[in-house]
Order: sequence, then C-alpha cells, then structure tokens
Amino acid sequence: MARLLPLIAIGVVAPVAAARAQSVRYPPDAADADREAESHSALWDSAVDPERAPYEQLVRDARRALELQTEQAAHMAVDKLSDAIRRLPSDPRAYGLRGEAYLALKDWAHCADDLAAADKLDVPPSDRDRLEIELGICQGRAGHYADAEHTLVHAAERSPHGETWLRLGEVRIALGRLDEAIDALTAALETPEGRSPVTHWLLALAYDRARRPGPERGDNPPATDAQLALAEDNQLGTIVNPQYPWLGAGEREYLMALAYTTKPVSFLDTSSPELALLYFRRFLAVAPESPWHGRAVEHMKALTALVLPQAVHRSSNSSAIVETSLIRAAIVPVMPALRACLSKQPTVAYEITMVRDAPKSPDAADRTRVALRPETTTIKLDVDIGDSPTSSEDVTRACLAANAAKIALPIPKERDTWYQTTFVVIAP
Repeated sequence: MARLLPLIAIGVVAPVAAARAQSVRYPPDAADADREAESHSALWDSAVDPERAPYEQLVRDARRALELQTEQAAHMAVDKLSDAIRRLPSDPRAYGLRGEAYLALKDWAHCADDLAAADKLDVPPSDRDRLEIELGICQGRAGHYADAEHTLVHAAERSPHGETWLRLGEVRIALGRLDEAIDALTAALETPEGRSPVTHWLLALAYDRARRPGPERGDNPPATDAQLALAEDNQLGTIVNPQYPWLGAGEREYLMALAYTTKPVSFLDTSSPELALLYFRRFLAVAPESPWHGRAVEHMKALTALVLPQAVHRSSNSSAIVETSLIRAAIVPVMPALRACLSKQPTVAYEITMVRDAPKSPDAADRTRVALRPETTTIKLDVDIGDSPTSSEDVTRACLAANAAKIALPIPKERDTWYQTTFVVIAP
C-alpha cells in the first residue's frame, strides 16, 4: 500500500495542474487593448454626445467636396456643413470650412459671417493666421471696410505676412486712408511673398490718388511702381483677372487707365493715352459716386488736351525707315473725321493698320531679295469695354475706311521698300 500512494497522488495532482494551466489568463495584445479602449471611448462619446459622430462625418465629407474645387461641390459642402453646425454649433471647424466654401462661391457676406463666428471660437493657432486673412478679404468685399481693417491689423500684429499687408493696404485705399495704405503696401514689398505686380499696382493707385510722386525703386534702371508692375505684367492680366475682385466700383477700369498712361522701361511699349482716356471715361460711367471721381476728371482733362493720335507705331518688320513723327503728322489732320465715325460708340477703340510702299524699280519683281508689300488698310475692333451697339459696326468700319483713305502717309525715300503703321481711334 505504501508503494501505491505516490501513484495515486500523481494521478490526482496531474489533472488538477492541467486544469489550472488551462485557466491561466495572459496579458492581452496591445492592439487589442487600444481597440477596446477606442470602442469604449466611442460608445461613451456616443452616449454623452450623440451628435459627435455624425458631425465628424459631415465635416469629412465637406472637406473632400471642397478639394474638388468646383461650384457644385462648394454648394454641397455648404449643405453638409450647415447640417453639421445645427448638430454642434460650438465647434469652430464647420464654420471655418463653410466660410471657405462661401469664399469659393464669392458669397462675401456669408463668408464674413462664418469666418467671424469661427474666429470667436477656439480655433487652433495653426489655422488662425489663414482664417484672419480670409476673413479680412471677405469683410472687405462685403463692403465692411472698417471691420476688414480691424481684422487685418490684428492679423498683421500676430503674423506679418506679405499678403496680410497687401490686403490691409487695399482696404485702406477703399477707406481713403492713402498714406496708411502706402505704409502697409510698402511693408508688403519687404516680404518675399509681397513682391508682386498686384502690390505695385496698388501702390501706383495709392500714390496717384494721394497726388504724391511715387518713389523710384531699383537701380537698373530705377522705375516707379507702375513701371515695375508693367514690366512683370505687360499683358495686364493681374488687373483684368485678379485673384479676388477689386474693392470699390470701377477700380478695375481706373487701374487699366493708369496702366495705359504708364511709359514702360522696356521696349514693350504698351502705353496708349487713347485707351487710358477710354478707361477713365468708363470709370466715370460705372462709378459715378466714387470718391475718386474728381481725380479721374483731372486725368481726363489732361488726356483730352493731347493732340491725337499719341500712340503711333511703325512695325519693326518694315523695310523702310520712316520717322513716326512724320507718320503722326500725316494722321493728325484726319483724326477729327475718324473720331466722328465713333460718335455713337463711346466705349470702343478701333485699330487702323496701314501699309505704305515706295516706288518700285523697273526690275523689282525680278529681284527676289526685295520683299514687296501691297498698300492696304486694315480696320479692326480693338477694345470694347461697354455696351456700345454692335449693329452699327459695319457702318463704323466703312466710315473709318473712307476717312483713312484721305491720310497722305509719307512715301519712303528708298525704292522697293515699305512700312506698316498702326494707330488707335476712339470717340470724341
């Protein structure tokens, strides 16, 4: 019996140990723990704040829609974000995103309201700089110039970016505070991102309205702000298609007029007093209540006193060298009759191109080195910035052609040569 006791003990203990081994609980996997905690947190959040999950989904969907950068997607984002705001009106993200959607839709008043609402809430510091600039942009274009200035001054104090100074400068021009506008725009030029044609155009505008001579900048050669802007923007694209609409009625027309009165520093001569007069005339029509009405009238009086045409060009491809002063002297006597042809079209400019050739040598046709050109007169509508009637265009062209035929252009002195000249005609 004594020998059987250990065996009995072993037989009893082994099953018990195996059972105990099967019941041991090992530490859970870390990922499983995170998932469990996240699930618990989500369940807790849903219980405490049932609107949080749908809010987050709506914000994500709206953000994706805005990335498409289409008008339809922006409208969709507005709808989703409006639903999100109804669910959690104290969260700033939906206000900020909806403000950006309204910015894309150029709905300035709603953009300003939403971005102002977001600005009052707890916006992350990384988002606040951009939010304040966009808020100032929307407030300005909604006509709230004083609010825009306050917003942009605060933004400049926090983070003086070039765009902040630029937008502050344009708002101060709209407020008529020209000296302070010049200070802000000059500060923009001192930043890498602020050195742009737009900054120079706005400085040219501020100096002009302040009746102050602008400083010459650079030294190769020194140039005014308008000349520097024109050197980078000789097609005037930043004036015609700005990133955001210009502040104030008629600002685009006023800037175009300034551009056409600017003498460039390069060979790309785009100045044209005729077109400047046309754009100042248009400015007075579209902005009769503008505070800059009187300044535009001053420009118009100076331009009207000029003897037209002022801008006469001789094509560089011409084989004959004829002084443009002689060409202009031949055109001047006929200009009153030419301009009378446009009396019913005050917002258009026609371009007249004429080719004048020299007497031909008897053997000119046999000498291939001579490039002969027939005498022609070409008339085309160059600029139309208003609502002039198009039904009279054929009559206008016929009138211009008949009077252009009366221009006695100078004959080239050298045989077998020719030249081409171009000038602009506007209404009296």
